[in-house]
Amino acid sequence: MKQELVASRQPDTTVVNSLRSLTIRISALALLPEFHNLTPAESQRVLELVIYRLDDSEPTVQMEASSALAGLGDVSAIPYLKAAIVREKEEAIRSVFELNLEKLEKKAKD
Repeated sequence: MKQELVASRQPDTTVVNSLRSLTIRISALALLPEFHNLTPAESQRVLELVIYRLDDSEPTVQMEASSALAGLGDVSAIPYLKAAIVREKEEAIRSVFELNLEKLEKKAKD
């Protein structure tokens, strides 16, 4: 009986790994705008990876991806962010996307 209780207190490795993966994706996206002096190929690859995360299964990752796009300031991401807004059903996520779209559109005008 005591062993069963101890075993039941062990974290589910699937849940732990999933949370780790989520944290890593969020952290990586948050750091991307800090990278400077990238080659054009590297910048394009970063942009593609961030755009891909707009459709992540986790809403926090989606919102962090849109923030990363605004932070990167690459106006070529505008159509992708607009498309993500159209696809998104959750108002809270859409609002974050719209806020970051405004930032990119402002940069496009400058």
